[in-house]
Amino acid sequence: MNAARRRERARDAVWIVALTIGTWLVWHFLIVRRPVQIGFDTVDLFVYFVHAYAYEATRLRELAVPLWNPFQAGGVPFLATLQPGALYPARLLLLVTGVTRAMAWATVAHLALLVVATYVACRALGARRSGAVVGAGVFAVACARPMLFSPSFLESSTWIPIMTLAAHRTIVTGRWRWVALLGVAAAMPILAGGYQVAVYAAYGLVVFVGALLCDPRRRGDRPVVGVLAQLALAGVLAIGLASPQMLPTLAWSGESVRQTSQLTDAQIHPLAFTPWQYVLAGKIVQLTIPGTILAVIGLMTAGRLGLVLGAFSLAGLFLSLGPGAPGFWVYRHLPAFGMFRGPGRIFTTQVAFFGAVAASLGFSALVRLGPLERSRLRPAVEALALGLVLLVLVPRMKNDAVLPWTSWNRAFLDGMPGMLATLAESEGRVAMFGRPGDWAVTPRHGMSHGFRVLTDYEPLSSRHLRDYLRALTGLPDEGVPFTGAVFPRARLPRPALFDLAAVDTLVLPKESPAKSTHPRSSRPATSSSTTSFGIRAPCLART
Repeated sequence: MNAARRRERARDAVWIVALTIGTWLVWHFLIVRRPVQIGFDTVDLFVYFVHAYAYEATRLRELAVPLWNPFQAGGVPFLATLQPGALYPARLLLLVTGVTRAMAWATVAHLALLVVATYVACRALGARRSGAVVGAGVFAVACARPMLFSPSFLESSTWIPIMTLAAHRTIVTGRWRWVALLGVAAAMPILAGGYQVAVYAAYGLVVFVGALLCDPRRRGDRPVVGVLAQLALAGVLAIGLASPQMLPTLAWSGESVRQTSQLTDAQIHPLAFTPWQYVLAGKIVQLTIPGTILAVIGLMTAGRLGLVLGAFSLAGLFLSLGPGAPGFWVYRHLPAFGMFRGPGRIFTTQVAFFGAVAASLGFSALVRLGPLERSRLRPAVEALALGLVLLVLVPRMKNDAVLPWTSWNRAFLDGMPGMLATLAESEGRVAMFGRPGDWAVTPRHGMSHGFRVLTDYEPLSSRHLRDYLRALTGLPDEGVPFTGAVFPRARLPRPALFDLAAVDTLVLPKESPAKSTHPRSSRPATSSSTTSFGIRAPCLART
């Protein structure tokens, strides 16, 4: 390696260190320092992931792989439910620290990795250092911030820039270490539990490879046959690494409510109250106005690479707008797309990354304009422009929501005082019918405290459980995906079905009409205590 190349790498290393420190400062001062409210986007952290990780921590400390979860419904294949990422390397943090701290460490580590990997990927594609910083900032704001408190999405999205970098270096250099990195990186979104991101990332990787191969100026002069052979080997490696997670999930999906079949428009976008034109404006704001302008400039100046990435990004943008948007009918005909809710995630993940890369190239193109490139003022102008863009991007990372690792209240994990200890004495199953929004009484408390619960909260929930709970409660099919939990709003029409599932304990809100339908042999025991969220304690009826 010559001296000039060593100097270039040293400068990049300085920028990487600066980005890492900057990410930690953003995390400390904008994300976790002053939580002041309960946020809707953090709900799953409290009611889903905390309990899943608590159970996984118990199994890992017993030196066992968490394959089966006996505490929800009639038993659930924990590995196959995918979202907890039972085989993902970051779960090893559960062996060395507490659950909430492990979640915090994993989140900030993935945020930093996403920022640094995007910087390196942009540099590999020809962006200046300042432009690569812009690209990293845009992707952090457009992707990492919306996904920040959904571990399966954040962790899987982090590997998109790594996959892109590895594919680029494989095509350009042909070195086998990049082939290996590409295979490992392509498997990680599935191991992390981000099945939807994995599909979008796979499409995006194919588009990027095609775009790079169409651009001789960037791909080099290696024979296409050799390039494709290496990429195929990387794909085989990815499938092999992901198979221990992917195969059980595919098998279980045949028994679950969320199968691989096509969803209806209402199921794809159940909260479609906003016209697509407003959603389109929201996507531009999500990328930020400077990011959008720079991305357009980058796509226009990046040659054939920009042309292909721009066409995919435009198509992905309209697919992300949901039912009713122009061209959305294509969504149902793309393999694997029609089984997913939330098409907006196409934009938040893959389109946002291509937009970030384009923004880095656009910023670099502006800095390289002839008069500015030769001017002595170029460094000062470049630094000023970078500072102004960061001034827009960085505040967008702010968070005011309470998180599991910033909350002083342990009710979300330990439940109401004394209740979970009482439930743990139950010899049968517990039917926990709390209120929507009460994090102190949730179905997945059974997983973290070791008692069996009749219901669940799980995207890949059993079809048999759905049918059973509908028969028990008399609730109709509401047209939205069933997730394993029910909240009875009337007397239970068939309380005798409790015996079928060996239920010997009911947990109900005091005012619930369903409490008058508990089995005849039960005797109610009530409590008047309150939780920190102002929810009155439920009535416990035990057989």
